[in-house]
Amino acid sequence: MRVQVFFVAVIFILVSCTTPEGKARKAIKEKLKVTLHDFKSYEPVEFGTLDSLFSDVTSSSEYEALNSKYEAWIRQAEKEHKNDQEEIQKAINDGNSFHIPIINEYSLVQRCKDSAEVYNVKMQAFKDSYRARFIGWSMTHLYRAKNLGGNYRLANESFYFDKDLTKVVGSIDMSDE
Repeated sequence: MRVQVFFVAVIFILVSCTTPEGKARKAIKEKLKVTLHDFKSYEPVEFGTLDSLFSDVTSSSEYEALNSKYEAWIRQAEKEHKNDQEEIQKAINDGNSFHIPIINEYSLVQRCKDSAEVYNVKMQAFKDSYRARFIGWSMTHLYRAKNLGGNYRLANESFYFDKDLTKVVGSIDMSDE
């Protein structure tokens, strides 16, 4: 009977490590061995479900480049608007109301806004045509472990894995402290 229980336990361990969830759990434990202050105090509480991760349009380099140009034109428009206001105020303070610059729709401010709108349209077109691609996996994990002070801490982390579930490529501590 003991032999059968032993074989069932060995088979369970082998099977659990070959499933995607098992690979993720193993990768999490390997990561925690390196990052925890006292891994011997580690106590798993709960593993979340394994979920797939997809790329996000706002983190693509093409979108970031368009957004950077858009924001630069908006900042330039704000700067030019401030300059126009200062010039008008200076003319008023000098008592030269006849020399107040004429601000019209073709002002430098408006041209900056028009340029920003061009990039805004390009960003929207990029968003509309963007196709998310599979980039890896994620899993949350709730565990207890001793901190640097020797006290147990309940931690809740979200772990991110590569496509093959061979290693943790990042994590975010979601604990409330």
